[in-house]
Amino acid sequence: MADAIERADESLSNFVDRAADSADRAVEATRRVTDNVLDSVSARVENVRSTVSPAVDRMTSPYDDVIEFTQREPLKALAAAALIGLLIGRLL
Repeated sequence: MADAIERADESLSNFVDRAADSADRAVEATRRVTDNVLDSVSARVENVRSTVSPAVDRMTSPYDDVIEFTQREPLKALAAAALIGLLIGRLL
């Protein structure tokens, strides 16, 4: 009876060891796949960022110029805004 218990204990221990090894391999494989996916996504995000950034700069440049002019020449900017407001008011 003691031999049967020892064999069962050894079999269970071997099974647990194999299951743990299998789980370790699965975790490592998942980590590698996740790293590869994250690297790919990161590269694509950087590609989009480098493509979109100049377009955003071109789109915001006129607004930056208006802000700079307004800060440099506040009275002229106010007069221009009032004139534009009058013209729009006349058109409507």
